[in-house]
Amino acid sequence: MNLQYFLLLPLLLFSATAVVSQNIVRTLPGFSGELPFKLETGYVSVGDIEFFYYFVESQSNPGADPLILYINGGPGCSGLNGFVYQVGPVAFNITDYTGGLPTLLLYPHSWTKTANIIFLDAPVGTGFSYATTTQAYTTSDTLSAIQTTGFLKNWLNDHPDFKSNPFFLGTDSYSGILAPIIAQEIIDGNEVGEEPHINLKGYLIGCPHTDTTLEKNSRIPYAHRMALISDSLYEAAKTSCNGRYVDVEPSNAKCVEAIESILLCIEQISLQNILEPNCAFLTPKQNKEIRRSLQENSRSFLLPSQHTTGDAWCRNFEYLLSDIWTNYKSVQEALYVRPVCM
Repeated sequence: MNLQYFLLLPLLLFSATAVVSQNIVRTLPGFSGELPFKLETGYVSVGDIEFFYYFVESQSNPGADPLILYINGGPGCSGLNGFVYQVGPVAFNITDYTGGLPTLLLYPHSWTKTANIIFLDAPVGTGFSYATTTQAYTTSDTLSAIQTTGFLKNWLNDHPDFKSNPFFLGTDSYSGILAPIIAQEIIDGNEVGEEPHINLKGYLIGCPHTDTTLEKNSRIPYAHRMALISDSLYEAAKTSCNGRYVDVEPSNAKCVEAIESILLCIEQISLQNILEPNCAFLTPKQNKEIRRSLQENSRSFLLPSQHTTGDAWCRNFEYLLSDIWTNYKSVQEALYVRPVCM
């Protein structure tokens, strides 16, 4: 870690001027009627960073139910992903979308039925989180974990009713890297008596990223177990590559040839879900220092029939809806998003 990051820690975590702004959201564009759950959105200052969050109170017993800080992967995937696609209280209606503002439905299996959940836009530059200085956009896994811990402490100071709730850290994908770092930061802070004390009980990791080489190396044995490649091709690769299929020496011609044959066999297979069509990725259009560069109705979005492979449905279409929905001015106003120009 760069030395300058250590010098920043007192400012990041213990600033006496830490600011938390919060608003209760009672209705959302695309959802019929008032929300049947308590939704709060807001910003928490950590140094020069303004972290945006969505907070949903438990629909059961918020005073006693667990508090979860939920961080998505990427890095750079908005907390909205957890809010509408994973464990949150609403989901997009994808069955009859034909354009315009997407509509929202209640998600019957939401974790918010029995847990309080903070969905966080992290690291800085993700979703509606932003920095007030150019330098603050420079981050790392370690620094991001420290900043996230700072966010949690500042949020709890402004929400003292939740300080004693059992606390869990929820992560998925790339944030599997951050989960143990954040947990250790919390433990270390508790041990030296930092306030607020965080009642950490554990962390949750969904399909976590942990080690790139290990994960990529496991794809070929997995492809064999799933019958995507033949026994003979797998054995040829296993023998010639000595079980290592990443960063192969170019001089190992037999290994290179076997891996090329395997990649040819699986190139039309979806790496995320082998039973689904292999669809094109949807990638962010703005850079890390420019937020909400798309304006309402600023481009022609493709409809479901255009996001399919043949007659097959593509899961990636669902993620396009969040891009469309959040770029409506009415949505940003309903969420109390700051009209920041960078």
